[in-house]
Amino acid sequence: YNDNLNADIIWQGYRLFDQMSGVTVSEKRAEAQFASNKKACVDLFCKLFKMKNFFGPTWSKLFRFDIIEQHHLRFADDICFREDELFTFQYCKYVETARVLPTVTYNYQETVNSLMRSHYIDPHMIFNVINRSYEAAQQLPLNEEFKDVVENYYTESLVLCMRMAYAQGHLQIRGFRLKILKELALRNKIQPTKMSLKCVFFNPIFSDLYHLGGYVYKKILSNKP
Repeated sequence: YNDNLNADIIWQGYRLFDQMSGVTVSEKRAEAQFASNKKACVDLFCKLFKMKNFFGPTWSKLFRFDIIEQHHLRFADDICFREDELFTFQYCKYVETARVLPTVTYNYQETVNSLMRSHYIDPHMIFNVINRSYEAAQQLPLNEEFKDVVENYYTESLVLCMRMAYAQGHLQIRGFRLKILKELALRNKIQPTKMSLKCVFFNPIFSDLYHLGGYVYKKILSNKP
């Protein structure tokens, strides 16, 4: 029996290394911490969520099988992006105790053709995932600080979604882009964030003109002898 494993969820550090070179790209860990009640857990969640790529990934955590089975928690089989983050949010709803170990026990291999390194991810899928994660986060007893962190993260994710929509370089999904723009504009009125300038940059008229120009340019090149 190890008292360090006595918690509903346990975070551990991890090491990210490159597949081709075998060189360690980065290492992420947090100081040892223990939350013994629900309120302390939420405070800890907030602290860990601020650490990029630390709160969500399931491969650097230990979960209790009985909690998973009791609440019928499973990975969503209709998404392949941030599905582990969605699972972690859903699981944390039932967490009463949480622990962070300061050790680095997981080696994550970053492959050349991984989805996270891809220049294109389906924006419709991103929009679906971030909304489901956002809804799952709302099920937690959020304190004010964690609420602000989640709201800002959701806005940033919408901007990522918008970037991927523009990366397609065509006008067929203009309606989808306008939908995201309206959501971003609404969020910036309700809760102004640092993303405001980026939202102004994504003006639909200028964006469509830009992509229309690119389309015409490609057509001209393709017709050259």
